[in-house]
Amino acid sequence: MGGFLHKSGSPCLKLNRSCPKLMGILPMGFLLVLVFFLLSCGDASQKQTIKTAKDLDGKIIATCSSNASYEDAFKRLFPHSPIRYYTNYYDVFLGVMNGEVSGAFSILSLEKTIQESYPALFAVPTDMEIPVVAAFSNSAKKELIDEFNEFVEQVRLDGTIDRLAEKWIANYPSDNTLDLDDLTGEKTFTLGLDVLNPPHEYLYKEKLVGFEVELIYMFCKRYGYKPKVESPAYDAILAGLSTGRFDMGMGAYGYTDERSESMIFSKPYYMDRVAFMVMDYSKVEEKSLLQSVKESFYKNFIKENRWLVLVKGLGVTLLITFLSIFLGTIFGLVLFVFGRKREKLNRALSFAHETLESLPVLVILMVFYYVIFGKSDISGVWVSVIVFGMMFTLNTYQTVKLGVNAVPVGQMEAGLALGYTESQSLVKIVFPQAAEIFMPVYKGSIVAYLKATAIVGYVAVSDLTKAGDIIRSRTFEAVFPLLAVALIYYVVARILIRLLNKIHYGKKERPARMKG
Repeated sequence: MGGFLHKSGSPCLKLNRSCPKLMGILPMGFLLVLVFFLLSCGDASQKQTIKTAKDLDGKIIATCSSNASYEDAFKRLFPHSPIRYYTNYYDVFLGVMNGEVSGAFSILSLEKTIQESYPALFAVPTDMEIPVVAAFSNSAKKELIDEFNEFVEQVRLDGTIDRLAEKWIANYPSDNTLDLDDLTGEKTFTLGLDVLNPPHEYLYKEKLVGFEVELIYMFCKRYGYKPKVESPAYDAILAGLSTGRFDMGMGAYGYTDERSESMIFSKPYYMDRVAFMVMDYSKVEEKSLLQSVKESFYKNFIKENRWLVLVKGLGVTLLITFLSIFLGTIFGLVLFVFGRKREKLNRALSFAHETLESLPVLVILMVFYYVIFGKSDISGVWVSVIVFGMMFTLNTYQTVKLGVNAVPVGQMEAGLALGYTESQSLVKIVFPQAAEIFMPVYKGSIVAYLKATAIVGYVAVSDLTKAGDIIRSRTFEAVFPLLAVALIYYVVARILIRLLNKIHYGKKERPARMKG
């Protein structure tokens, strides 16, 4: 038995040698199988076409969590319907397409946007109207608010709003030659725009366009403003307005009395109608699995060069990750060396590490972005680098400290006995031994921080995960964008792990030669 197990040409040994390659291929193969499985799945529940809004009463309806203020209106319209909340609009509509819910709360202006990708979805309107407004923080200048309200009155009276609605809503999709970056006004303000909100604002061929984008362009041009535009998530804009991070926010916000208690709203510039998106199953085309895969691939990656959004998002993710790791490693080592003999500093650093370790990373990131740097001009990318760099600094400090403390005290004493100074003993004798202890933990932390950066889209950073969300907001498909993001993270993590595994400390021991 022993001779067979260790025979150089044995099938067992050949299999072991091929295992690393096999294990690297398996996850990608699994993702491909998952794509075909998900695309071949049918609807999850009843396939009953809704004809009027009244037909929804008693059935499950869906909405975004940001529209919770309309819950009383939902109950009046559908007293017997349970409400299911999703985090964003495209997941709401996916719920309808997958049969998880019967209808999705929407506004009539979104119908053509959704039908671009899914003609089988259509809107059943209600009698309820929503005034669409811009939102201002309580710290915004009165001049800005007054001028925008004056502008709204003018464009409503001269028919400009009607022309914009015809261009962007009735004739969606439209192109736009206007660019907010071209504005040269002397006055400025911070503007939060939700780029995942067509036809009001969205990315078309990597350019910010839409009904409200052109509206704000015209306002800035007329009154001499040059806005500083940031594009966090829908909910994050509202959070930024409440903390003063943004002076103004636009995202087809509907006015409600409850919302007006926490922020200032402009005069309504558009009256939108409440509608519910439902499925017309008679319009669902029967397609082969291969055809569905081809069309989905084209729609998500080839059309409008959407793959470039993923490439740019990957670049931002790598930038934040590597800057955070580089700076965190340097400052972590500096803090360790500087704080070795300073007990108070040691206790303070340990307390800071334990505190941050106990808090969700997303909460820390949002506190820094909306509160600590809320009034500053620092971009979301650099706030992310600061937060992740600070956390990696404390992580490096704690990891190195534990590794050094694990080395027997006698090693330092031996170095002193040989005539080395304390610093020399630490660098030449103690630290190499400690590195063999803490390096596996350090390497694991690097990969963990790469994956943790997936949350930075909440603070106006167009990272890899946000890139997937942008594609989903245009195609209303989840399978390809999410699996593409997952695959890219997997490939990057595997490359990073392989590079890190090439780092060795100490001499490699040659394995003992087996006898027999």
